[in-house]
Amino acid sequence: MLSNLEYFILTLVETGIKTPYELMTRAGVSLGSSIPALRRLKSLKLVSESKAGSRRAKQFSVLKDGTEVLTAELVEHLRSNPTDLESMLRIAWLAWMKKSEDDYRRLLKKSATSLRARSKHAKTEAAELAGRISDRNAAEKFRWLRVHLEASRLEAEAAAIGNLSRASKKSTRNLRR
Repeated sequence: MLSNLEYFILTLVETGIKTPYELMTRAGVSLGSSIPALRRLKSLKLVSESKAGSRRAKQFSVLKDGTEVLTAELVEHLRSNPTDLESMLRIAWLAWMKKSEDDYRRLLKKSATSLRARSKHAKTEAAELAGRISDRNAAEKFRWLRVHLEASRLEAEAAAIGNLSRASKKSTRNLRR
C-alpha cells in the first residue's frame, strides 16, 4: 500500500498537477517531499516522467497501473487512522475529492477526537511532571515545557479541525448551487 503522501501526490497528478513545482505552489507539498515520492511512484510504474523541458522541468502523468491503485487503495486510506495533522488533512481531502461527504466529515470528526484524546494524555503527563519539578532538575523543567506545549498544540489542532468541518459544510453547500 502506498503511504498517504504518495497516494495524495498520485491523486494530485491525476487531477492535472504535473510537476514538483506545481505540487509546491498549488498544493503546498514541499519539493523535499514531492520529488522522492514521485521517484518512488515512477519506480513502481504508477507514473511516467517526461523528458526535461524548459528550465529542466519534468512533467509526470498517471499510468494505467496508477489509476488502478487509486481505485484499489482508496477505501484502505479512508479507513486508516493517521496520527499527524498533515496525514489527517490529506486523507480528509481524498474523501472530499471522491465526493464522499460522509467519509470526509467522519474523518474530520475522528481526527478531532483523536487529537483531543492525545491532548488530554499530554495534560495528564504535564501535571505529573509539574509535581516532580525541583530547582535541581533542569531536565524535568524542560520536559514539562515541551509536554505542556504539546498538549496546547494538540487541543488547538482539534479545535481547528472541528471548525474546518463546519466551514466545509458551508463551502459544500455553495459548490452545489
